[in-house]
Amino acid sequence: MMCKCDDNKYSCAATNNNASIPEFRSATGDILVDLVNHKNISQYLLETFEQFITKR
Repeated sequence: MMCKCDDNKYSCAATNNNASIPEFRSATGDILVDLVNHKNISQYLLETFEQFITKR
């Protein structure tokens, strides 16, 4: 899958590759993502960038 950058914005085709990545909420309310077994962390960051900006 390819991502592109136009006008300083990344866009990637929608995939479900990241749907199975476990997330945990810490006692402080932070959300921790377990990327230990994820093969392509760079792709994960590109695909979830907009969700991160929306949630922060």
